[in-house]
Amino acid sequence: MGDLKNIFSYCSKIVKDTGSLWVIIDTFKQDGKMKLLPFDLVREIENEWALQDIIIWAKDKTLPWSSKGRLRNIFEYILFFTKTGSSKFKYHIDKIKSTSDLKKWWVKYPERYNPLGKTPSRLWEIPYLEGDIWKISIPAQGTWGNGWVRHSCPFPPQLVERILLLTTDENDVVLDPFAGSGSVLAQARVMKRKAIGFDINEDFKKMYEESVYPEIESLWKTRKKELQKNDTSQQLLEDTIKKLRKLKYPKDLLKKSIKLGLSEDILSNLNSIFIIDEKHEIGRPQMYFVFKDLAPKDQMVSELWETNDDIPEWKYGFKPDIKLINQKDFIKKKKALRIPTKLFLYKNGSTNYYISSLTFDEWLNKSKSNDWKAQKKDVIPPILSNIKAREKERELK
Repeated sequence: MGDLKNIFSYCSKIVKDTGSLWVIIDTFKQDGKMKLLPFDLVREIENEWALQDIIIWAKDKTLPWSSKGRLRNIFEYILFFTKTGSSKFKYHIDKIKSTSDLKKWWVKYPERYNPLGKTPSRLWEIPYLEGDIWKISIPAQGTWGNGWVRHSCPFPPQLVERILLLTTDENDVVLDPFAGSGSVLAQARVMKRKAIGFDINEDFKKMYEESVYPEIESLWKTRKKELQKNDTSQQLLEDTIKKLRKLKYPKDLLKKSIKLGLSEDILSNLNSIFIIDEKHEIGRPQMYFVFKDLAPKDQMVSELWETNDDIPEWKYGFKPDIKLINQKDFIKKKKALRIPTKLFLYKNGSTNYYISSLTFDEWLNKSKSNDWKAQKKDVIPPILSNIKAREKERELK
């Protein structure tokens, strides 16, 4: 333990405040007693390294060590430290979020889901079959691939990849004071980091140069395409969730307003809601609550505004510009309000699947009919928008 403390103490002197320390470590038995090495290490280095998180690496396979009083262990602890007293450490959580394994509720409740995907849990499973489990299965203990790494505890490339994505950037220096066969160094190099490593076994240097780096470089060509595909999926999910949030916002607003005391009699005169999302003002959509004859009263405006303020901005990611207007004035101001020619109709309380498209003039004719009122659900009138969404409830796998 003293040697480890000295090494990590030296590391703290050369690592920047933006840097971090990752230690993969396990418990062991000595003289019939369990030694809690991970937790002993935390106490020994806490003056220089602050523990931020503990992650479980589910290895699946391991050497068949077991003994009386101890089951076969197929996991290890990953300790994530940053320099004590520093809050500047890098932590790019969005880079490792998953767009898979989202339950079907993300369509109807987009405000509950991060637009970039689901944050991984503390149990790591690789390949990321469920999106939030870090299980890096070992094909055969002591080897990787077709035997190109021979080491008692080799690190799989995707384990290193996730750590580097989370806490480093391109051109950062990655230091491994226990380099072994060099899998950390090789993965860092293919990800355009500057890699430095040390090991007391000279045979590992030749293995690294002849086998480890060439193999990881080859694997990275395929893996990089998978990451690019995930980036595309992440962008698509982000765009979709943001659209669904904008379409759902007025529905949430009206329901909350009623709970806070807004009269349903006033809302019975609400004919339509228009949501206009202009490209140059993507984060702040315009929302027009169009009333049939009755001009909105000051009290109602006040109550709606109070409800709007009660909805935290982080929940939807924006604060809309809301206007209450009667239908006659809305028609007169159509040009000034820049209402698009083509609109998508959402009715019967649905805000994730448009029923049809129609023009402003078609809306004008339809909104005067009795059928238009029948398209209300509770107090939610038909919604018209230039935002196009046709998302059915479904899980993302």
